[in-house]
Amino acid sequence: QDFLGYLQANPDIMAGVRSFQNQHRTEFFDLPISGEHKLRYTEIYAEFINMLDARVGIFLATHNRTEQEFHDALVICQATASPFWTPFEVLVDRTDYQKFAERLANDVCLCCGGRFQPENGDPNDPHVLV
Repeated sequence: QDFLGYLQANPDIMAGVRSFQNQHRTEFFDLPISGEHKLRYTEIYAEFINMLDARVGIFLATHNRTEQEFHDALVICQATASPFWTPFEVLVDRTDYQKFAERLANDVCLCCGGRFQPENGDPNDPHVLV
């Protein structure tokens, strides 16, 4: 519950997730259906995890919570279908790089799981909604 309040009180966190996706999304448009992925994809995934870890670290420090308490809160977010669950699910299962890559390749929003709507998109980008 504390974490949901923290996210609501800090809209820059979700804005940062959107900005991250906006910055890196086009790099995944050529994601292969099978076979080897570019090293750059895993580097971007690591950047995303590190960005979220930093924000979680601030929360844990300022709210005197443990990583286990945070993990338990994420599980509750998942069970209750909280809208804040989507970007943080990667922190529960860090091995799910594939899901992250597929979301970016298919323009699935990392914040809500819906269709990503780019910010100030290139009008020639076929993924920009008009």
